[in-house]
Amino acid sequence: DVCCWHGVSHALSKDSKTHHSAVTCLEWNAQSSILASGDDKGHVGLWRLDSSSKPGLLMHFAAASPGPVTHILFGSSSGAESDTDKATVYYSVTVGDSSHIHCADTDGHHSETFCLESQAALLGLFWHAAKSQLVSVAKTGDFYIHGEEEEGRGWQQIVKMKIGGGAGPEGPALMVAWVGDQTLASASGRDDVVRLYDLDTEDNYILRLAAEHSRSCSTDDDIRSEMSATISSLSWSVAAGILSAGTSTGRMAFWKHEQGMALSSSSSAHHMDADPSVHWLLQRGMTVAGRVNNVVWGHGDSVLAVQSGTTIHICQRGLLQRRCCGLLAAVQLSAHEVAIESMQGSNTLQVASGLQIRGLGLSETNLLLHSNTAAELSGLLPSLNMPDDVHAGLGLSETHLLLHSNTAAELYDLTVAPARMAFAFTCLQRLAPVLQGHFLFRAEGASIEVCSMAGAVEQTFVLSEGDGKPTNMEACSQFLFVFTDTSRLCMWSLSGREAKPYGGAGRVLDLPPDLLLISMRCNCDGSKVSMLTRQASSSQQQSQELFVYDVQTGTISICSFGDEGALRCPQQHFWDAEHPLLLACELAKTGNAQKKRTAAAAEAAGLEVAMLFATPQGIVLQQCQPTEACQGVVAVAAPFLYTFDTTSEAVKSHQRQVVHQTVMHTFIGMQDVDRQTSRALLDFSYHLAIGDMNEAYKAVKLVKTAGLWRSLCLSAVRSRRHQVVQFCLDNMEDVQCAQAAREFGRVAEPDARLGLVAMQLGQLEEAKKLFTCAARPDLLNKLLQACGEWDEALRVADKHDRINLKATHFRLAQHHEGMGDFAAAMKHYQLSDTHRQEVPRMLFEAEQIAQLATYVTEMNDPELLCWWGRYNESLGQFDTALEAYQQANDTVALVRLHCHQEDFVAACDVVEKSDSAAAAFMLARQLEATEQVAEAVHYFGKAQRTNHGVRLAKQHGMDSELLEQALKTVSLECDAPLQSSPLLMLDTAEYFEQRRELDKAVLLYQKAGKQRRALELCFLCCQLFDTLASIANNLTAKSDPAVMARCADFFLEHGEHEKGVQLLMQACQFSRALDVCNHNSITLTETMAEAMTPGQGTEAKEREGMLRRIAKLAKQQGSFHLACKKYTQTLDWHARPDLAQSITTFYSKAKAWDSLALFFEACAQIEIDDFRDYQKALQALQEALKYVQKSQKSSKQAVTESLTGRIAAITAFLQAQQLFGSDAASAVQMCNGLIV
Repeated sequence: DVCCWHGVSHALSKDSKTHHSAVTCLEWNAQSSILASGDDKGHVGLWRLDSSSKPGLLMHFAAASPGPVTHILFGSSSGAESDTDKATVYYSVTVGDSSHIHCADTDGHHSETFCLESQAALLGLFWHAAKSQLVSVAKTGDFYIHGEEEEGRGWQQIVKMKIGGGAGPEGPALMVAWVGDQTLASASGRDDVVRLYDLDTEDNYILRLAAEHSRSCSTDDDIRSEMSATISSLSWSVAAGILSAGTSTGRMAFWKHEQGMALSSSSSAHHMDADPSVHWLLQRGMTVAGRVNNVVWGHGDSVLAVQSGTTIHICQRGLLQRRCCGLLAAVQLSAHEVAIESMQGSNTLQVASGLQIRGLGLSETNLLLHSNTAAELSGLLPSLNMPDDVHAGLGLSETHLLLHSNTAAELYDLTVAPARMAFAFTCLQRLAPVLQGHFLFRAEGASIEVCSMAGAVEQTFVLSEGDGKPTNMEACSQFLFVFTDTSRLCMWSLSGREAKPYGGAGRVLDLPPDLLLISMRCNCDGSKVSMLTRQASSSQQQSQELFVYDVQTGTISICSFGDEGALRCPQQHFWDAEHPLLLACELAKTGNAQKKRTAAAAEAAGLEVAMLFATPQGIVLQQCQPTEACQGVVAVAAPFLYTFDTTSEAVKSHQRQVVHQTVMHTFIGMQDVDRQTSRALLDFSYHLAIGDMNEAYKAVKLVKTAGLWRSLCLSAVRSRRHQVVQFCLDNMEDVQCAQAAREFGRVAEPDARLGLVAMQLGQLEEAKKLFTCAARPDLLNKLLQACGEWDEALRVADKHDRINLKATHFRLAQHHEGMGDFAAAMKHYQLSDTHRQEVPRMLFEAEQIAQLATYVTEMNDPELLCWWGRYNESLGQFDTALEAYQQANDTVALVRLHCHQEDFVAACDVVEKSDSAAAAFMLARQLEATEQVAEAVHYFGKAQRTNHGVRLAKQHGMDSELLEQALKTVSLECDAPLQSSPLLMLDTAEYFEQRRELDKAVLLYQKAGKQRRALELCFLCCQLFDTLASIANNLTAKSDPAVMARCADFFLEHGEHEKGVQLLMQACQFSRALDVCNHNSITLTETMAEAMTPGQGTEAKEREGMLRRIAKLAKQQGSFHLACKKYTQTLDWHARPDLAQSITTFYSKAKAWDSLALFFEACAQIEIDDFRDYQKALQALQEALKYVQKSQKSSKQAVTESLTGRIAAITAFLQAQQLFGSDAASAVQMCNGLIV
């Protein structure tokens, strides 16, 4: 049968139809929404519980080869969604010597994934979620990893290895557990170590029980006995993130990772260490009788079942109990031990009880210990050596200690040594007794009994039927509060000799119905009661809310500590001993709740204390103060927080107190003030919390304590109150704080402002946190440098402040230089890219010349080598300098030094080989200085410094070299040659003109763009006819028309009529050009005729006259086609179609088919050029083609092909025009085809 027990309704549901043989496996999924069951015949069922907790069968599967189901594992298949109503299970069926792994899901899919052919049974089956892989371990220690192939084609084996089994004479009893998301833990019955294998980082390391032995044993014999123990069981709690191991001697050891088990390989890599075992913290263990055979964690994080022989121990994790009263603090050390300490003394008293302590009570004279059903009451103080100045009401004689568990309570009298039990009693219901003053309050059914320290019942309160039965009790000096199962709060006044009811019948508290009260505390004057709750449906899930009940107004205020990103769960709550409105709440950071249930605590749990004020308007958060190196809070007594730590070795050896005093952030620097000042500071904080700045100022304006405003400013910085910080800075009277006030307004980010203030006030750690929160790595970097934390500064600069990385290396190099560590300084100067200047300076100042020479040689840096060369040159060591310059390829320095040594041959060789313009210039200047003019002019030209070459050539009458230098081209950029400066060429041209070397002058004027002056010189000197012709040929349409006309006249005068006509046409003197053609029989070509044809914008008469002249000349020269074309252009046949018809008729009668074709071809061209009418042009060309077909000339074929091609092109263009409106892309494509 498959049975389901509902823990709230106590209903049992079962199913007897699915499995017909013994059920061998049961497993819940992570969300507790689906149950998987397997039997010894290979049948597996998937179940879902309905609203009444009855199991409903979703799917039923049967393995092909029957055999017992040994393991069931919830995982995921390819593409599976994170749906609580869907699940994928993997289960193993043992058939003979092999294990068959099957996969099934709630959608009905079922298949066998792979088979392990191992001679031993399967020991463990685990799911590696990050990589979607199955991890299986056989009892022989064989370890397998299987992964699904691509496209779901099946599963393949990825890894096979052997797990270590320890050493010893007996055979191994291997145990395995899956830890976190990627780690496999194993242990063997042979030794006392736990081996861990990180599958992502491939780390493997061990955890030893040696530390647990020394912690749990009090004598050497016990230690020797425990040293022979071996691990006998292994288990991992997903919810609690705790690895537990049981031993052959009955010890239970627990480890918890200090940062939580990584949820991914990247997170694991972040915490990678040389020895990963150091991150596992050994927790306080426990002992059971006999060998631990099996350990199983409950589905939550607090219940543990331990099997020892035939006995099963049910253990529960819980918070260590702690109580404070006056100057006394009691802290639970273990299940049976309590430490009592004076918060002003240095002594610690430890009390051992036979109870499983579930709670304790403490008054000024007594300590109460109780279990669920019994309690003990004891006296307390004399053996603690309390100081004589304790406050009134704290007795030094009659002292008692009360311990209680879930079932019993004990009261100890500590006035004698050793301490003796005053009396013990059984708790009939699970309600913790309360110790207050000289009275003990305990619940019996619906009654509250008031007992004396001797155990006698002195008074009894009976709750009415409407009030219900008590579930929680709490007392202060004036009131007793009892909360009942009907959500009523009953109160009794304790101010008289006897307790009396207060406020009539119990008051109904308006708490949410799904919450159960688990903890209740009252303030010092009994005016407010704080409460913590949990979900009624779960014994594990604690609420993220704190409730405060106001006794006077009857209202409840709520403070929530949960947000979307992380949950902060309140664990304990404490009221200040004197201030009735100050409340502290101990918070545990737990991460996302769902993530915590499905993975092993992504982030390590940490504690912080929220300081709250219970105001009439509600609960106001003053600040959150993290607690370091402690397990929890004991009490709040402004200006101190009292915390405890029971884990350190110093506490265990009684060398250090359990309770520690911590200054509240508000009082740092002011913890030693008197009570009046302390109260003023609390009032200041209270008014700040509610936003009343005026009242806050009034609270402290009369306080004259030195450093008050500084302390308040520091407190405001820690609590991130920007307005308060500015307010405090304005009231501080010192230069340092005035500077902080000025810098406060210069930074945009609020947290960065606070960081600057914290830095000025000496709170460097706080400043680092603030700069980090403000995302200002530059400020954090500067602060780390100032603190000398260079490694961290470099890390911040490298990851977050790259713009200042080189500057950080530079300052670190300066630091090392100041410390005399030249090797480290050189390294960081190089990383800062300042080594070329700083390293030579450093070594030179330190007179480390030999080391400097070695450094320069090893670096082989051109800049350093040049510096080294100049340095040696200054010392007269020219050979060393030349070697350095040559290694640096500094040709200028080489040439300079060679010239200094008057070795011009070597210098010239360097210039010729290097082709360096700068080196050539340097050599030319040196040659000029030594009167080697010709060589100097040559190298000035090589250096592209033609002005210097021209200067020298002029001075020494070197005309040939002068012309060469003037015409020399220079290259300012690669592949961009430019002529010498026009001014230089003009200056040289004038020089040659003065010397009557006109051919050279004309050439230079022409190159400089002065054609007019060049032509004038050509006209003056008739021998320069060829030069003039060259100039004329280089004239373009952009040239001066007057210059072109002058050249034309010159050519006409000298019989060069064709050149004259070309120049006249370029000068736009078409009429004169026609006259020259007519008088000198120069053939008029079609190109010339088209160039002389006036454009459409010309006046009609002028255009027609020019066209008739061109046509007449063409007719005279026998160019009838050209004449016809020009005559046709004079007719307005486009507007008068009858003219075109008449021309066609005349040509047809004359059977001049070629002429008629030319006519239509000319018409087509005119339609295109003048009117852009391609349709009519197409028609004209088609007519021309028709008449060409009638031609008898030999060129008929070529003309036909030309016309056909033009017709096809115009046709395609017209089609593209039509497509443009509907299909522009196709039209563009057709046009591109025409262009190609």
